[in-house]
Amino acid sequence: MNGSSRILILVLALAWSGCALFKPATDKSPTVTDTSTEEKSEEVKVDTIEWEIVSEEDAPPIINRGPSTKSTFKDVYQVALLAPFSSDQVQYESAQLSGRTNRLIQFYLGLRYGLERLVTSIPMTLRVVDTEKVGRTPQVLSELPEVRDADLIIGPYFNEELIPVADYAKSTGKVIISPWNSGEVVVDNPFFVQVRPSLETHCKFLTREIGKRYDSHEIMLIGKSSDRSSLHFCQQEYRRLKNGNALDSLAEFIIEDVSDPTLADTLRAKIEAGTKAFLIPKWSDEPYVISILSKLNFAKADSNVTVFGLPQWATFYRMDFDYYENLNVHISSARPLRMNSEKAKTFRKAYFSRYGAYPTDEAYFGMELIQLVSYLLQQNGTLIYEGFSDLGTQDFAHDFEFVQIFGEDGESIKYYLNQHLNLYRFINYRFEKVDF
Repeated sequence: MNGSSRILILVLALAWSGCALFKPATDKSPTVTDTSTEEKSEEVKVDTIEWEIVSEEDAPPIINRGPSTKSTFKDVYQVALLAPFSSDQVQYESAQLSGRTNRLIQFYLGLRYGLERLVTSIPMTLRVVDTEKVGRTPQVLSELPEVRDADLIIGPYFNEELIPVADYAKSTGKVIISPWNSGEVVVDNPFFVQVRPSLETHCKFLTREIGKRYDSHEIMLIGKSSDRSSLHFCQQEYRRLKNGNALDSLAEFIIEDVSDPTLADTLRAKIEAGTKAFLIPKWSDEPYVISILSKLNFAKADSNVTVFGLPQWATFYRMDFDYYENLNVHISSARPLRMNSEKAKTFRKAYFSRYGAYPTDEAYFGMELIQLVSYLLQQNGTLIYEGFSDLGTQDFAHDFEFVQIFGEDGESIKYYLNQHLNLYRFINYRFEKVDF
């Protein structure tokens, strides 16, 4: 992205010195500090946010089964953001940003903008920790004053750092929010909130959507032998839809060698035999997905075929999008693929004016996540999960539907997971949300 290096230098120069990146709309704004900056807290206002209630049919209702820790309401809430910004590696304007660093900077910029422009009526202090500067021992993070003084923790990014910080949060009764991990990394921690839906959630969601549209003999799963866990999630959900009947399994086609010259003919035979929908639960390995879609595009001839995939497909940059169009590609996604609200337009204008570039999806996500946090802190105090059952929506493009993930005893809470997903269809060379 043009201007990426300039963005990083500006952010790292300003963020860790406590200076505002965006001029606040009023003189009342929260503070952002680092370990060497004196904390300041000023009152700001709070948005009124309504959220869509999770139905009991889709997930167990969230009731008070958590720990006996009492929620606390404070005059000022301390929020710690832990992420590997790699600030020491950037010494000059020509420095190159890694994709990960760029995504994290974008997330931070959106979060910072939301804190300064959109969070109202609740005093919050954000303290930022560049985990790359702390050292390579993950346990060190939980000993930092930013973490020990925090009422709520966002991050860290890497699993090896997330686990010990989550353990510390559990032992001290602090809520920890993970915006990035999607696997079941932290378990048996009722203070842990996973914002990104898991691979299992995506697979089961897509299976339900396919099951609404096609009969079992019309559906086929495609993958490698290394995709067994994803394929298992799909099969497990389909059997659940069929009341647990083990005979109601979906056909699987394990393809290891996409260069097999007979592959297109084999796929054509399956389509002619009645297969109409293909689910390929792969989130990476873009060359593999491209090859399979190329063969399907050739094999289908004049038949109508629909392919279902994962959200990362929207960012594949080597993909021939004629395949998406011809194969009626659908993907699941936890986030909107376009932001058209007035709030988003104002953010784009402010961002472009400041940096000469447009915000990415991560920036929008950071902006809305801090609004969610501020709303829950205002309504419920430090134990924000106590408000998950009362969420609604106002002008948020992102939807959050948090459910309790229970232990084997059916009572103990392992963690909280956001399970909200949307279905998008590629039509007229763009992804459009499928309205039900």
